Amino acid sequence: MIDDDFYVNKLYELSRIIYDKPIIEKPTLGHIPNFEDSSLDPILDIAKSLLNEEKLNLELNQIISSNLGSEIFRNEIDLLNTQLKEKVELYKNSTGLHFHYESDGRDSTLIQCEEFCVSFYWDLKYSNTAENASLIVRQWKGYLRLDNRAFYFPSEEPKKLKEIKYKFDLNYSKEVIWGSLKEKALTTEIIQDTFVFLINEVKKVKSKNFRK
Repeated sequence: MIDDDFYVNKLYELSRIIYDKPIIEKPTLGHIPNFEDSSLDPILDIAKSLLNEEKLNLELNQIISSNLGSEIFRNEIDLLNTQLKEKVELYKNSTGLHFHYESDGRDSTLIQCEEFCVSFYWDLKYSNTAENASLIVRQWKGYLRLDNRAFYFPSEEPKKLKEIKYKFDLNYSKEVIWGSLKEKALTTEIIQDTFVFLINEVKKVKSKNFRK
């Protein structure tokens, strides 16, 4: 039995050979580039990109080491506290969980939910530069207080679960970015991680008493 499809294909190939038409037509080549044109040299492109990035890094370093850098740092800390307080109010009013916001107005803030909390400590070493400015975020189990005079019985002392020290920086879009040894994070991401930690830890404790 003759395969009609096979027959038609072979007939098509034969007709192209008869009329001197290649079976596979290559696409028409574009304009032949001038390989002697130095503007096409990739080394020049890499060098240009490198110098532009170096210039931008120097600009960001100058901002950080200036009065403007310290102002940006303080504004970002204000934003951090404002958003933390707003979220605490939202969750406190919208859930049955005991959320609490506390700040000393100087360099520390505390977010508490049930028996877990997250503390924030920021350090702007000089008023006219944000060089070496930092933000330390600590996660705790227990009831922490910002008051240094707070007294804890030995069995009730808060236990530190995690600590991340962030260095103040600016990314290429001139947004504040916090860098640690393992990660970089925006302020909004640090805030989100704070409440995710709290709700997950509270869930672990409460769900122990749930029916399986």
